[in-house]
Amino acid sequence: MYGLIPLRRVGSEAAGGISFFENLGPINLMTRAKFQCSNKTITTDSGWDYLENASTTKEVANIELLPVTGGSEENKSFFKSTPNGKIELRVLNLAAAEMFEIGKEYYVDFTVAN
Repeated sequence: MYGLIPLRRVGSEAAGGISFFENLGPINLMTRAKFQCSNKTITTDSGWDYLENASTTKEVANIELLPVTGGSEENKSFFKSTPNGKIELRVLNLAAAEMFEIGKEYYVDFTVAN
């Protein structure tokens, strides 16, 4: 992956008029967005469970998140970068899905997975 290489100044221009920099190595680039939970339903879903290698019927949480649009200066700033979009999640772990509440806002961090 090509990206920015962070540098830290370790010398000063007082040392012969030259600045010295130390290479801190590659960084993980990340983008942060802010979304609001707009819908959450629990449904029963039938299908093939690849972990159990069998047909099953389970409850799943369907969660929908939309970009924030206003309500605070921070939200207005996020809206300028992400004015439209949608994240849809189907969550089998209902205990994990409990953290999502309609109307609550969530930060979403995107990093490259290699």
